[in-house]
Amino acid sequence: MNKKSVLFSLFFAGALMCGLVFDVGAVSKPMIQTENQSVTTLCAEEDNINIPFFGKISSFVIEATHPTYTIAADNCAADFTNCNTSIGPNYPFTPGVFKLFDNGTIVVEAVRESSWWLPNGMAFSVDNGTSVSDIHYIRLYRKIDGVNEWPQFLVIYMDGNVRLIPQPPTGVSSVCFGSSVVVGPTVASPRPFAEIASAVYFSASDSVEVHYKSGGTATIGILGVSRTASMVQVNVNFPTEALPFAVFRSMFVSTGNSDVENVLWENVFGASHSDGIMAYSEGPGTEWFFNRSTISQHNTSAPDIRLKGFNGISQNCNALLSSDLSLHSPIIAFGNNFFRADFSYVLDTLDFSLTAVDVITDVSPFAGCSPSTLSSGFQLHMPAILYNDFSYFADFQYSGGVIFTLTGAGQN
Repeated sequence: MNKKSVLFSLFFAGALMCGLVFDVGAVSKPMIQTENQSVTTLCAEEDNINIPFFGKISSFVIEATHPTYTIAADNCAADFTNCNTSIGPNYPFTPGVFKLFDNGTIVVEAVRESSWWLPNGMAFSVDNGTSVSDIHYIRLYRKIDGVNEWPQFLVIYMDGNVRLIPQPPTGVSSVCFGSSVVVGPTVASPRPFAEIASAVYFSASDSVEVHYKSGGTATIGILGVSRTASMVQVNVNFPTEALPFAVFRSMFVSTGNSDVENVLWENVFGASHSDGIMAYSEGPGTEWFFNRSTISQHNTSAPDIRLKGFNGISQNCNALLSSDLSLHSPIIAFGNNFFRADFSYVLDTLDFSLTAVDVITDVSPFAGCSPSTLSSGFQLHMPAILYNDFSYFADFQYSGGVIFTLTGAGQN
């Protein structure tokens, strides 16, 4: 180990001895970039809410929960008022419903409609058994504990749409489907889609593996189904560099006539923000909760949807410490602004001197990783600093002038 390596090891050891080392849990969540591509509509059957998610990730979670308002009378009926029903192509198919799995608790069906908006369906099988072709969607049912009821809770369409609902409350036979999430490398269009060529349900793992026509796969694993919530984890094994890995799709005509009304989201600092769905500000964040606070005349019982649990794979946000102890941070988030910065170590102190700073206008290369963050109190947190094949995290406090003083550090 050379002198500089010894110095830096002592630097972190000194911080540890001073009680400055924090738990590894202080590492930030991956930063996910979004865009609000929503448009206005008067048609309650048009998915005019489109919010794509960008980032180099390995997995994420979709959760469906019941709306928080009290429902006196439910309404799941379609409403084609102010709708143009002639939009888009329709290709003919021989319809059919195929029950491919039933173990008394879980039922899996494959459905082929008489017409569909894309010219092909997907192949589907259970446990790699006999496959059925030209399937437009699969639907899964789960028995409610202690009750002889098997409500539907999950639908996966061949165009990538995933629709999830919790089991109905006690005394209710079913709830409405509403918002959906397109999962996969999503093609941008008025009707975004990620076409699935084939899918397999694996009973042992209670998961569906989908293979995309454009390449890559995703595994949609069922984490839980109850009267409170349904939750799936999506393990990503498809390219995420150029296309969104998911798109939230829903409908908003007006308050009281919508499948989603608001979005509560968390930014990279862990601060919560709440926006009306049409006014959502597109900020990069770490978790989103799409919900309604006003009872809706349309799909009244349809669930609120949360996207969370993002695990990143990108290393683009990692700070780098060189052999001369100069420190480079490729991205620092401060409010709604982003910067890159360079620091030099002040010998025999716990100080680093700021030597250069630049504004970053395009944060898309950093989507999916954890940026350094500068708080309003000028506390700088770096979740990952690479040095000599090791990864460290560190916290600094602005001390005046161009000096930031180390206040906490440790090895990841």
